Amino acid sequence: MRRLILSVAALGMVVGMVVAGGASGAQGKRAVGALAGLTVGRPVSLKDEGTVYEVTVMDETLPTGEEVAEVGDNYLVVKDSAGFETRVPITSIKAVIWIPLEK
Repeated sequence: MRRLILSVAALGMVVGMVVAGGASGAQGKRAVGALAGLTVGRPVSLKDEGTVYEVTVMDETLPTGEEVAEVGDNYLVVKDSAGFETRVPITSIKAVIWIPLEK
């Protein structure tokens, strides 16, 4: 009987984590904080500085070879021109630099 109770409890935890994980996706939500202005497809430059990353956001007309693939609550996914994706946790982002296009 004890095994049955533990199995049901474990199954409930797994189902709860799956449901909560699916509900917290970035689809349809706008990011807040340092990643607030980033949108999927926006050209960026991702610079690895050892233990942290620096994200430079370009104007949409400037090709950089890298673009935002996904923006989550606590992570950023950058896709390069070869199709490789880099998932960067928000805690590993040192700076987000915005370079405006002069008019």
